[in-house]
Amino acid sequence: MDRLPRDPRNFRELVEADLRRAARLVIKVQDEIDPQIRIATPEGDYWIAVTLPKDDYARKVIFRNLALFMAWKQALGFTLASELIEPDAVY
Repeated sequence: MDRLPRDPRNFRELVEADLRRAARLVIKVQDEIDPQIRIATPEGDYWIAVTLPKDDYARKVIFRNLALFMAWKQALGFTLASELIEPDAVY
C-alpha cells in the first residue's frame, strides 16, 4: 500500500495523502469515484464523498450546503480529491 510513514505534518503532506487515498479508491472500486472532500475543523477532520448531479442548479445547492457545513463546523481548511477520465488521473 502507498501510505505515508506517519501522519501528515503540513498542508503539502495532507494533500499528498488525500491524493493517494483517492488513487487507491479508484483502483479498489474499478469505477468512477465521487469527489472526496476532507474538512479540517477544531474538533477533528470530516471526510465526505458527494455525488455531483449533472444539473447546474443541483450542484450549486450541494456546494452551498457544503459551505454551510464548513461554516457551522468552523472549518480551518479543506481538500478536494476527484477523478478525471481524460487524462485518467486524480486531482
